[in-house]
Amino acid sequence: MRLMLLIALLGMATTSIAVGQMKNRRAATNGKAEQDIRQVEDKRREALLRSDTATLDRIFGEEYVVTNQFGQIQTKLQMLSALRSGALKFESVAEDDVIVRVYGSAALVTGRATSKHEGRESTQVRFTRVYVKRQGRWQAIVYQVTRIAHQ
Repeated sequence: MRLMLLIALLGMATTSIAVGQMKNRRAATNGKAEQDIRQVEDKRREALLRSDTATLDRIFGEEYVVTNQFGQIQTKLQMLSALRSGALKFESVAEDDVIVRVYGSAALVTGRATSKHEGRESTQVRFTRVYVKRQGRWQAIVYQVTRIAHQ
């Protein structure tokens, strides 16, 4: 009886250790992924300020789509074309309250952004950006913004 109790306790302890190690490994993996995504976010922001469409072309997946604060849909091609032509020119982009959540090979980035486009007033929005990991790198596939109403 004691032997069976001891074996049961050892089994539970071993299982608890194994589960704890799996959680730690998953947390470490998600931590690395979060760090990688934050680096891509920095590159994306810098590329927008420089109208660097070559960098943005690599960061944005082929199906990339933006829903802007006016409810308009813009494809990757339309976005890159507007940047190339100068129709869309960022003077500044600042983001805060940024949260990155990783779900395996997908990630969700949310936050607040303040941006200024050439010839327009500064705009403050809440945003959601979706990333997927493909061939070892993270690509943005969806970006949606909602203008923050000032009272």
